Amino acid sequence: AVPFDAGTLEVLGTPQLVVDSIFGVPFMSTYAVSESGSLVYMPGPTPAVGTSLYIIDADGEEERVATPPRDWLIWGPKLSPDGNRIAFWGSDPSGFSGGLGDSQLWVLDRSLGDIRAVTEAGPGDFWPEWTPDGRSLVFTSTRDAPSMGLYRLLIDRSEPPTLLLGDGAMAQVGTWLPDDSAMIIQRAATPESHYDLWLLPMAADEEPGPLVQGPDNQLHPALSPDGRWLAYASDESGRYEVYVRPYPGLDEATQVSRAGGMGPAWRSDSRELYFYVSGGDGGSVTTFMRVPIQEGPGEPERMWSREGVATAGWPYGIAYDVIPDGDRLLLPVTDQPIPWFLPELRLILNWSDELQQRFER
Repeated sequence: AVPFDAGTLEVLGTPQLVVDSIFGVPFMSTYAVSESGSLVYMPGPTPAVGTSLYIIDADGEEERVATPPRDWLIWGPKLSPDGNRIAFWGSDPSGFSGGLGDSQLWVLDRSLGDIRAVTEAGPGDFWPEWTPDGRSLVFTSTRDAPSMGLYRLLIDRSEPPTLLLGDGAMAQVGTWLPDDSAMIIQRAATPESHYDLWLLPMAADEEPGPLVQGPDNQLHPALSPDGRWLAYASDESGRYEVYVRPYPGLDEATQVSRAGGMGPAWRSDSRELYFYVSGGDGGSVTTFMRVPIQEGPGEPERMWSREGVATAGWPYGIAYDVIPDGDRLLLPVTDQPIPWFLPELRLILNWSDELQQRFER
């Protein structure tokens, strides 16, 4: 901690150590302070982990696809429309203590086994989604922090990234309409507000507008390939569950998960929907489910469970993809489980008084 002048925003002293060895996990704060002067935190060092990409079939059989050239955590793999390339984003785990750390976009050519970075590390580029022609990526970026804008980047890097949406809100990539005219995204007006689903037209003369709104979060939009169903996750019941609505009518939502769920994604024939449930075994186990969708959703069925799947139950993006030729999933797996939830919390009373005394010495 360090004192500063709230009027001029100038630092007035030397930083003082408050607590050492605070556990750090991606995108989550592991400490909190109260107005009364108490501090609570999760103790422990940030785990040193790397990640590899795997293809896992419906029976849990695994095939390692690639390991990034750095000991980074990787997230959100997306197959190109022709299935030959995989886009994902990577982050330096040493930068995590509730923040983003360094992050950049990468593309793997499956036929050549070549992995190359397509953005520079540092600005916070993540959650890529291919354009339908396979020539570009749409991604979320904190280049204009504290907001999250949406950008488009040509894979050949012949042009700098183009801003698609930068209205000061928190925007996350989503799912394309079948005619490629627009993308359904999730958007929050401020970092403190909830997410709703919006339609983002690609035409420059059309404005984005809300699709599914509510007092709670609506996120992870996934439109079926045939354009008939919009799946998404919402915490309107008090925990995240997966819902579907007919599209484009968006009539009454039907819950398809039974005991929690996030990250819906469709099989290529639109007849089956996948999702995952995080939080088993203290948070390190992820279970993948599937549910048949005919004229409406059927009953969900468990596929398999595994430690180390890099999903984390985040509200930001869908952390895996579906292989078009069958019941196989493409997803990142850490080389050791990340303990997202620890059983120990430490409370320090009157820590602000103690800190003030240090600065007065």
